[in-house]
Amino acid sequence: MENEDNEELLPLEPLTVTSMGDADGLDPIIQVIDSKKALPATLTMWDGVSFIVGTMIGSGIFASPGSVLLNAHSVGVSLIAWVLAGLLALMGSASYAELGTLLKDSGGEYVYIREGISELLAFLFSWASCLITRPGSLAIITLIAGEYFVRPFFSDIPPVWISKSAAVFLNSIILVINSKSVRLATKVQSLFTTIKIIVLFLFGFIGFIYMCKDVGKEGTNANANVGHAFRAEKPITFGSFGLAVISALWAYDGWNNLNFITSELKRPEKDLPRALFIGMPLVIGIYAFANLAYFSVLPLSSIANFEENKPNESFATEFAFAIMKGFGKVVFPLCIAASAFGSANGSQFTGSRLVRESALGGHFPKILGGLWGEGDSQSPGPALLSQYLISSFMIIGGDFDALVAYFSAAAWFFYLMAGISLLRMRFTKRNMPRPYRVPTIVPVLFSLFAFALMVALIIQSPKDSSISLALVFSGVPFYFGRSYINKFIPLLKFDLSQRQGYAKSPTILERAQSGSEKIEHETGRHGAFVDDDDDED
Repeated sequence: MENEDNEELLPLEPLTVTSMGDADGLDPIIQVIDSKKALPATLTMWDGVSFIVGTMIGSGIFASPGSVLLNAHSVGVSLIAWVLAGLLALMGSASYAELGTLLKDSGGEYVYIREGISELLAFLFSWASCLITRPGSLAIITLIAGEYFVRPFFSDIPPVWISKSAAVFLNSIILVINSKSVRLATKVQSLFTTIKIIVLFLFGFIGFIYMCKDVGKEGTNANANVGHAFRAEKPITFGSFGLAVISALWAYDGWNNLNFITSELKRPEKDLPRALFIGMPLVIGIYAFANLAYFSVLPLSSIANFEENKPNESFATEFAFAIMKGFGKVVFPLCIAASAFGSANGSQFTGSRLVRESALGGHFPKILGGLWGEGDSQSPGPALLSQYLISSFMIIGGDFDALVAYFSAAAWFFYLMAGISLLRMRFTKRNMPRPYRVPTIVPVLFSLFAFALMVALIIQSPKDSSISLALVFSGVPFYFGRSYINKFIPLLKFDLSQRQGYAKSPTILERAQSGSEKIEHETGRHGAFVDDDDDED
């Protein structure tokens, strides 16, 4: 096919439209990718809710209340910090909902930063996430799952080697589940999400009964903690309150995970925003009631040691013993193990999509972009295997809490970059259809909060933040050296032709922008343009 300038154009079928150049630029482009590389769109809105809730509710709600309380100095301020952290995550989710319906490729921040700001910054995000932060977080979650899985069989804390062996075993099970099929992984995610919601609901309900029964009785924990919620030994400062919010945000980690699997949703333009706005308020409510339960049943000294300025990270076991006696020491560790297992399953599922998207974009070895299986049973096997191997090595190697903490500043730096990408694309891609559009004030506030938290972390921990940024920017030589790697290490070959095969076609661009022609692919919904009247399941 030729245009009026006798310029040969690439055929539209069976190719997938995945991204578009500047709407009003001089050189509009449409990128086309082989449709055989597309994962099938099989996920529903409720699958999305399951991933949001399931990945956020892991071990954080059972460990971080002590750290939040230490920095908040009182129960009331602690509860405010939890709700504010949830609202901040909700603002981020709302901003990401627009990004996810505007750019439907899986990959989350990698895609948004690449399209909105810079390919180099997008590479550095994937470099840090794929090699360190995501497998490191996965390692810590599975370590927690492994420790609590074997704890009922020991009278005290189990030996480290047994916990690590259990963690590697659970990590291997997760790899098998995710490699088998997307459907199986989502079913497992839904099952464990249901379990943890039921458990936390029961705890919240029991705590609510304690609170209603004892809040008016002098000498009870409910009266001392909830009845005098804002009583504190020392006044709260802006810095300490900020640290309380940051500590609470750790439990909300995962609020952006659904955007890593956008292209696998059946109706991303509708299901993504709905899943986010169902899942996020649900988690905020669950966390608030769980904290009320803790404060109504336990003395504050069981949650945090104010004299030594240390949180009690095993207070959840004391809570279980207080409400269920000896039975709680057996059941509750298994509940925490199940919660962490579900979170790890979601983390490996979404993290592998980031690795694959980076490989398809030429930022990681081409081999990591491959698929295993056929039809609806396809899975990004090589990407899953890479995350499994790195996280298993980290599990065996030691305790990686400090390593992940190094990347707190970097994580909020990339959240800030995603917020800026959204605001910038309001201008550079202003004519692209937006099935969901968040009020401008939301991404502005989110970006300001992200910047403030990043600065606070740098001021609070300059050494860790410096190490964090140094590790992130260590990927720069790797980015510019990919062609040399292709030449000397064929096994790690990068697909550096991803920007070849662009079809210049202002006519198609104009039709797409005007909404007069729907562009989609028969096997996947990666197109930048959607039909708002599409109500298919």
